[in-house]
Amino acid sequence: MNMRDNSKENGRRSAMAAGTGTMAPMDVRRLTPAEHLSDHWEKRRGRTRPRPEYTWYLTYGHSPELHDLASAFQATIKGERHVVPVATPWLHSTLVRPGAADGMFGPEGFDRLPPAPPEPFLLTEAIIFDEGAAIIGVSDTWQAWLNAARAALVLDNPNPHVWLHVSLCYTTGPYPTDNLDDRLSPLVSPLASVDAGRPVLTFCELHRRETAYEWTPIAERAL
Repeated sequence: MNMRDNSKENGRRSAMAAGTGTMAPMDVRRLTPAEHLSDHWEKRRGRTRPRPEYTWYLTYGHSPELHDLASAFQATIKGERHVVPVATPWLHSTLVRPGAADGMFGPEGFDRLPPAPPEPFLLTEAIIFDEGAAIIGVSDTWQAWLNAARAALVLDNPNPHVWLHVSLCYTTGPYPTDNLDDRLSPLVSPLASVDAGRPVLTFCELHRRETAYEWTPIAERAL
């Protein structure tokens, strides 16, 4: 995913709207000037993996608000050519880039993590990037925890920053950016945020299907 780092702006999206005492409404922000989105899977098709790939994900099996949004989006995008929504069981955020097990801690990594923040895990903005759409925007407190967690789980990690996103869809060919905006905006504009519940930190073996990321959990723990 090719997205610029707007972490400071994203962290501020959960702040109160100035002078109103209410949360700012969600909007859809475009991170690409392209009129048509590109194929997310083009560079990934046919890629051979000589050994299994592992990763640390945040997964969202206990996140009804996020599931409701994803399901509504799936309904509005159903039948569209060149855009594939992420099925609710496979909603996720990448905490550690997938790779060989010798590049990261496995299940023993749970013992290296700081305590997770008690505050709600809220996502406050929708984006369209060059290969799909996602929900982003965590608080500064959660951002600090994510950065610390990634630093604790990776053996050689010169850049511990995590820009957390939950992809709602990936495009599989040229798809009009305006169309995606038209379908996503009505779903998020009535919202101030999406409560993702308590994410589940999952160490897993990754399986890249034809147009989906799926995985086999090895160890997991609710935050």
